[in-house]
Amino acid sequence: MTESKERRHVINFSPGPAKLPDEVLLQAQKDFLNYAGTGVSVMELSHRSPEFEKILKTAETDLRALLSIPANYKVLFLQGGGNGQFSAVPFNLMNLKPSQTADYIVTGTWSANAATEAQKYGKVNYVLPKTKTYTNIPDQSEWKLSPDASYVYYCDNETIHVWHHLCWSPEEHRLCWLYCSHHTRGSHWSGSSFHTLSVLLHYAVRK
Repeated sequence: MTESKERRHVINFSPGPAKLPDEVLLQAQKDFLNYAGTGVSVMELSHRSPEFEKILKTAETDLRALLSIPANYKVLFLQGGGNGQFSAVPFNLMNLKPSQTADYIVTGTWSANAATEAQKYGKVNYVLPKTKTYTNIPDQSEWKLSPDASYVYYCDNETIHVWHHLCWSPEEHRLCWLYCSHHTRGSHWSGSSFHTLSVLLHYAVRK
């Protein structure tokens, strides 16, 4: 690949954004000015236009292929990022059962923030004892799950406290927040009702 003379090539090792090939950046730059010969920027396309519909359908098709999302899951593209989903999840799902209770497995900063936000919409049951250190995860025999919880929420990758992949297989209504661990391994869809991918801003929801 020919190195661009306009900028130094710096590799970002920070969590979150990843390095993109120049070919991708140059195509994005081109589409930003004139998308597919339409004469308008990709940012100016009508959300009802056939060009945008094609972008959306292609994105979902590629996403399903990359993550092996089963046909019995819906893919929803949403705004708000990770913090937005902390509200959207309980706002839409807390009342799935009459108890309006949700179980939260808090193992670090992100799941703690999610649990705090969820308290605005219903009762939050902390499955693990509250802590500020997050140095270990108690054995499952010590967990206090609610039999009538609308869903069980956990963070797959606590990037601040370096917890990665909570090995656990509940029977129903598991909601997994994949912060930056998606595409790092195969996704286990069986047993999960919901997956949230904050970077891609979407839910995959089992019908």
